[in-house]
Amino acid sequence: MKNILIIIVALAALGAGYWYLSGHAMGTIAVPDISFSASSTATTSNQQGDALMNNDTAQYSDPDFHFSLSYPSDLEVHVYPEDNGGRTVAFEGASPGEGFQVYVQPYSDTKITDQQFRTDEPSGVMKDPQDIQIDGAPAKIFYGHNDAMGGTREVWFIHNGLLYEIMTYKPLDNWLGTIMTTFHFI
Repeated sequence: MKNILIIIVALAALGAGYWYLSGHAMGTIAVPDISFSASSTATTSNQQGDALMNNDTAQYSDPDFHFSLSYPSDLEVHVYPEDNGGRTVAFEGASPGEGFQVYVQPYSDTKITDQQFRTDEPSGVMKDPQDIQIDGAPAKIFYGHNDAMGGTREVWFIHNGLLYEIMTYKPLDNWLGTIMTTFHFI
């Protein structure tokens, strides 16, 4: 997952300046089973996130890892196998900094251990963690950090022996919230 993330991040770093210069004012939204709170970090509305979700949507289904979700149809989907029997599904926009990824791996524990968190989140950053539900499964949503991406918004949960880690750029918090309302186990 780390190598895939590094590649994605390298491409995304080129567009990071655009996102920070254009800015977003982020508030709190409530959606079924998810409540996202985001800090106000810029001065304009969340136009980029809104624009990304106002497009037509497509459906992604992964029968091997038992999930489906809707996403903006203009995002490209790339699937990368992982060494641990898992996979990363990257949903990438035309511009760097537009997109999110779903990392899934077989997982035998019933909770996310500190060791697993440190392995998958080397920065060790978990700011403002909140307990939420994703299609009925208990989940943790939090702000993370990646040296190449900067701030991230992440949702982690376990369901039927699989660990799911969903991540996007922090400014796309509300956008990810909209996508996560479409996440279902299949």
